[in-house]
Amino acid sequence: MYTVTVGEEPIVTLWAWTDKEVKEFINQVRRIHGKRNTQDLIVGLWADHSGNNYSCGWNCFYDSKKGGGGGGDGSRPLEAMALCAGHHCLLIELRTACKEKKVLRDFLHHRKTVVVGVGIDRLAKKLEEENEILIPKTVELRRLAAAQAEQVKDGAEPGKVLKVEKCSIGELGRVVLGEEVEYVRPTKIRWRENQTYWGPFSDDLVKCSTAEAFLAARIGANRLSS
Repeated sequence: MYTVTVGEEPIVTLWAWTDKEVKEFINQVRRIHGKRNTQDLIVGLWADHSGNNYSCGWNCFYDSKKGGGGGGDGSRPLEAMALCAGHHCLLIELRTACKEKKVLRDFLHHRKTVVVGVGIDRLAKKLEEENEILIPKTVELRRLAAAQAEQVKDGAEPGKVLKVEKCSIGELGRVVLGEEVEYVRPTKIRWRENQTYWGPFSDDLVKCSTAEAFLAARIGANRLSS
């Protein structure tokens, strides 16, 4: 269990290895949001792979500009996924943890679950092809923020026009949520703590995945409720 702070917002992250842990996380989220809640549950998604070989012959480091998420080498399978609802985040290693993934599949396939993110169409397709995780209700945050970006564009200085289709999650956060969001994705961080292809994720990767899933959920909730 980790606590990650984005701005002044604390997010509790569970790194789950078993289907039982995933079930406990989902039950907690549902208790918080209420069983009688008739509104959709907005879930932020981050997913990626370790990317590139930088040291010792192993994929030790994560280059976010070349990673799998919404760009980069799309041929590599996704290795990790983070889901965030409110201030609770779930981090899963897709290749080795939660072998059955039935609880996770049911949660993401639920008619009241709306999954939001950057590059969400591509991520959803890869999750379905690689892990049989079907997400029927998705929202692309870049499209969702387009209307608000147009307002920024109208008052922007020449040469300062924001291109939403190329925005990172941090840039979208500043457009939609305002100056309160000060998140910049690291360009290169350690994927695992012990610099090998196995072992725990690094603290930096936990922070990055949590922050981006949390911001996706915040942006989605902000725009979908307006």
